[in-house]
Amino acid sequence: MNYAYDQNRQLIYLTTPQQAQQLMTQTEDTFNCPDCGQALVIRFSTTGRPFFSHQQKQPLANLESQLHQFGKQVLMQGLTQLEIAAKLEVTSQNKARRADVAVLYKGQKIALEWQCAQISTASIYRRTQSYQRQGIMVYWLLGPRYHFNGRLTQAQRQFLNYRKDLGFYLVFFDPKRANFCLIHHIRQLELTTKVIYQRQYLTLTQGLSCLIKGAGLPVKRVPTLDTRTVQMKRQCINQKLQRRDKRFQALQAQCYKAHHQLQQLPASCFEAQGLPPLYPGAGCIVNVQLLLILERQSHWTYTAIYREFEQLLLPGQTTVLHKKYWVDRLLKALLARFLDEKILQFSDQRFKVDAIRLQGW
Repeated sequence: MNYAYDQNRQLIYLTTPQQAQQLMTQTEDTFNCPDCGQALVIRFSTTGRPFFSHQQKQPLANLESQLHQFGKQVLMQGLTQLEIAAKLEVTSQNKARRADVAVLYKGQKIALEWQCAQISTASIYRRTQSYQRQGIMVYWLLGPRYHFNGRLTQAQRQFLNYRKDLGFYLVFFDPKRANFCLIHHIRQLELTTKVIYQRQYLTLTQGLSCLIKGAGLPVKRVPTLDTRTVQMKRQCINQKLQRRDKRFQALQAQCYKAHHQLQQLPASCFEAQGLPPLYPGAGCIVNVQLLLILERQSHWTYTAIYREFEQLLLPGQTTVLHKKYWVDRLLKALLARFLDEKILQFSDQRFKVDAIRLQGW
């Protein structure tokens, strides 16, 4: 690296060999890494270019701890610039949680959790729920361990947040650059682990204003349409079966048992829009499973269908943002397509399954 903190906590940039030689002669000056705080020395490359180098390597856990401490200090600097009241390492009233940075803004308690190390999805869920039960808003600021590559891990799903102007979003924090990376308007595509999203970089004060003050951003909402045709999705299913994908082999077996062909599933089982990124299995897999369940009896209430659908969406641990609202949106859109395709009929507050229509697949 070509920059470091001097003993006065001022950033020093190495530009020329002459400047480096001059700094080396000033033996009273010491240099430290802005990321981890470790001592640095000036070295020269084989071409004569000066750079700062760590004196000795430290275990990863120590580096993460130092990065964590440094990140909290950077956050405090940004909050001070915005004149927002904040304190480090504040324990909640019930002693259950201790926020990295505790903020009080217009009477609302806010916890900023700067997450460098890996923690379990269960721990993320418990901590977030604990804050929410105490009326404390929590924002998870993710470090380099949670690098985003266009696909959501199960841990990243637990860190998701939602805001009307940002959609589903994740916040990544880089204390070295004193900026945020906002991944927003995240939508899941069916039949793949990929998501569609927008990415925006914010300065330290912009990011904190966005989170704490709810400041709007000049963002253009991305289209949420899934541009793949039904035929392309059918081909995708065939490819997954040829590759012996276990999920699709199991789904194919369920269809065979009900005397259906997975490759000929009704077009209404496919989603035309990107999906909320809360449920990895959402889309045609869950929709086909629901259709197989609906065939077992002729009449259904919405409440009974909802119960079956929710169980299919959440076979394991729920996510923090799981709410009846999102399940309702998915299910009502699916039932509307089933009605359009005449698979279902609706009368007297009940859905009737058209068994003759379903014989076609």
